[in-house]
Amino acid sequence: GSRFGDASRRGRRSAMVLRLGDAEGASVDVESTWRDTARARQTRGKCQTEPLRYVEAAVQAVDRAEVGVQARLVDGRDEFAEAKEPESGESPRDDVDGADRDDGEAKSPGADDGELEAFVSKAGPLVLRELRRSDASHAFTALALAAKSGAELDQGLFGSDPAAAAGGRREEASVLHTLMRPQGDLEEAENLSCTAVAWNATGSQLLAGYGRFDNYGWCAHRGSVCIWNVFARSAHAPALEEFTAPDVRLETSSGVMCVAAHPVRPSVLAVGTFNGEVLLFDTTLADVGEDSMVDASQVEDFCHREPVRELVWVPLAVVSRDGKAGASGRGSAPGSASEYVLASTSGDGRVLVWDAFGVGLQAPIRGLNLAPRRSKAFGGTALAFWGGAGATGEAFVVGSEGGALTRGTIQAAAARDDAAAPPPGRGWTASAQRVLAFAPAKERAQLRRNGDKFLSTEDVQEISARQLYEASRADRFCFAEPTRFAFRPHIGPVSAVACSPFRRNAFLSCGADGAVSLYSTLDRDPVLTVSPAKGGQLLHSCAWSPHRPAVFACAASSGEVFVFDLSASLSAPVLSLQSANGPVPALPDQPPVFHLAFNHRTRGLLASGDEAGNVRIFKLGWRLGNRQPVDKAALDLAYRGAATA
Repeated sequence: GSRFGDASRRGRRSAMVLRLGDAEGASVDVESTWRDTARARQTRGKCQTEPLRYVEAAVQAVDRAEVGVQARLVDGRDEFAEAKEPESGESPRDDVDGADRDDGEAKSPGADDGELEAFVSKAGPLVLRELRRSDASHAFTALALAAKSGAELDQGLFGSDPAAAAGGRREEASVLHTLMRPQGDLEEAENLSCTAVAWNATGSQLLAGYGRFDNYGWCAHRGSVCIWNVFARSAHAPALEEFTAPDVRLETSSGVMCVAAHPVRPSVLAVGTFNGEVLLFDTTLADVGEDSMVDASQVEDFCHREPVRELVWVPLAVVSRDGKAGASGRGSAPGSASEYVLASTSGDGRVLVWDAFGVGLQAPIRGLNLAPRRSKAFGGTALAFWGGAGATGEAFVVGSEGGALTRGTIQAAAARDDAAAPPPGRGWTASAQRVLAFAPAKERAQLRRNGDKFLSTEDVQEISARQLYEASRADRFCFAEPTRFAFRPHIGPVSAVACSPFRRNAFLSCGADGAVSLYSTLDRDPVLTVSPAKGGQLLHSCAWSPHRPAVFACAASSGEVFVFDLSASLSAPVLSLQSANGPVPALPDQPPVFHLAFNHRTRGLLASGDEAGNVRIFKLGWRLGNRQPVDKAALDLAYRGAATA
């Protein structure tokens, strides 16, 4: 039974295979129609233009002119009388219209005198007014400069010869005074150099600081500040000679690195020393038998610990919240000395703000760390605040020992809220509250805890700014980092920076690479770079003229002072002082010039101090000392030329 069952199953499988076998059938082809559809959209056509027509034409014009002349009678005769054969003793005369008439016949007028007089009376004042406005306007001066070629653009406004700027005459300068280093005092004994010069608020006194830049380590010698009354020589008093003793002499415990005269009070000056001290002097105190030194900072962790390289007086409204009160909440009269605070920078990488007439110099009211945390050191060597038209004065530019140039703001580090400030009457003095208010926001709570702990453990009634710094013992709790913008650096240390007093965004910098660069605060790269010194000489100082927007000066280690006038040349100085072939006699061996200062009250006065301790006062020519109509256009051209280069 199983055998038949297997056979039947095999039969059924075979049948299934036969039913599913391959079979051939008719095929159907479907052609594509998309190509025909695309061809249907295409059309063929021909286009024929109109036949061209050629026309030849000629025209002949005839020049016609009519001239009328209205003559006036001179001594009863027509001024333009008929030309006729001269009689004996007479000269022939030409008649304009060629008409024959007698000598006494007057030429009929060609216009109505009444209408002409009315027109002149109406249009004359308008024409004269527009002529006067056009003569005084310089609206198109920049367009005339921009029309020059690229080569002429580099030469400036007056072509390749800067002497053309003076109307074909070379710029001139003379030595008004030469003050040699004081003899028989510590300046000569210590072989001190003139490291800084400045003019007081009235421009009548010249301040010269004496120190040395070649110290390595702690300064073992003293320094001084010598003051001369340049314009106090009457007819009965002797003239200012080379070895005239200074009228005022102030001694310091270490070498003087910088001097800053107060902008309002002529007798007040601030001094920065090599040991990191900031000193405040008032020369009027010596007249009443008191010490001229008003205050001095200490070499502490929260103060400067490196040489103070720059001091700048800043309006108090910049660092005050309301601009009406000082750091200690005091009111101040307009134009008073208390309306200014003192900003300083040194090699320790800080910018400190001091309220010299309020809190004093025992502790700064604010500090800024130039170098971010966990980064390379940033030693400050130069500092300047914006002072041009429209500037608020809160922004500054600082140069470093490594050549870096950065921009920062004092206001950016200020606290924007008063929530963390302790209420008055809890033992916090006004100076301590101010330090707390401007501390970094994320460190303010810790700083407050440090102050409260000091009040409880030291058994004192109140805490001052100095005690608050001592309680923290870390500048990261007190000093913020300003908002910064880096410019293209110098190759080597930056020697000086100077902001333009006329243009808000313009500033100068010079350094050990021998180049003086003109920058815009809105651009990283310099607008203009010039290397006036030959042979790789260093540049130690630069200064803007306070009277001419297009004039600035820089001092070189070769002993030369270069004066630039951008309206005369964008690439070369118009004047070189203290050079052997220049208009000013050279000093023996040409010591390097360390510092320059323009007199902001008397036009054309420029003071310089050199390594040998000599101070020279130059009187520049009239054109370099007085503002010219093309100054603004020349400065604009320098920036426009850089933008299109």
